[in-house]
Amino acid sequence: MRLRCPCCGAEMSLDTLMALDAARDAVERALRLAPIGKPILMYLGLFRPAKRSLTLERVAKLLEDLLPMIEAAEIKWEGQVYAAPREAWAGGIDTLVQMRAEGKLDLPLDNHNLLRSIIVRRIRQANLKAEAQAEAQEEQRRQALPRDRAQSAPAPALPLGMMVDDRGQVVSVLEHHQRLRETQPAPPAAPAPSPTSAPLPPGMMLDPDTGGPVQIGAYLAATQARLRGVSYSASPSPPSASSDSPPPDGSPTDEPGDAAAGEPPEPTGD
Repeated sequence: MRLRCPCCGAEMSLDTLMALDAARDAVERALRLAPIGKPILMYLGLFRPAKRSLTLERVAKLLEDLLPMIEAAEIKWEGQVYAAPREAWAGGIDTLVQMRAEGKLDLPLDNHNLLRSIIVRRIRQANLKAEAQAEAQEEQRRQALPRDRAQSAPAPALPLGMMVDDRGQVVSVLEHHQRLRETQPAPPAAPAPSPTSAPLPPGMMLDPDTGGPVQIGAYLAATQARLRGVSYSASPSPPSASSDSPPPDGSPTDEPGDAAAGEPPEPTGD
């Protein structure tokens, strides 16, 4: 079935008219993808044969395959899916146009594989660079940490009965305590208990001078005698045999009271 164009009067088949409508819709759809719309039209020129123009069916088919990937902002390549924003597509198209200007591109292109490979290679390089930068930043962060904090990572669990000694070596607990007993000095011996540590009988006390037990009454009497200047023994002594006998010269003896008082004898009338 052939139809006539109402504008120019050219005759065309119904298939050609439908292809024209499909190509027009695809081009309008591409132009709406700012800022990559115009680069897409330049990219379509890489598919034109050297001696003839692109057919409308070919334009519609190329855009049908390309636009869904750009709109989804991703590329499926070698079983993996890569995020590809519009800027990545625009950069890939610019690379192909530059390669054509330098004569490094075999034309016409057959499909979008070359464009996709260029974009994926750039994405991989960017990912590797980002990973290297992240590792470098992590290394700098670890080096900036204080030494004691960097060494505060939890140590692996030790077997039962094992420990880390002061030299940083893993030893058994028994060996560690045995080494400590061999290296540390022996503790001083406990003082022997004092013989007077036992409780004293009633009426007894310790003499401050001799440290021996003494009767409280005798100690007080001796203290009073020393204060009065009389020699007195706190310990009772047995009387001597010569204490009751008069002196050999027959001289009278002083009374105990007078001697204790330290008073001279009264003078006689003679």
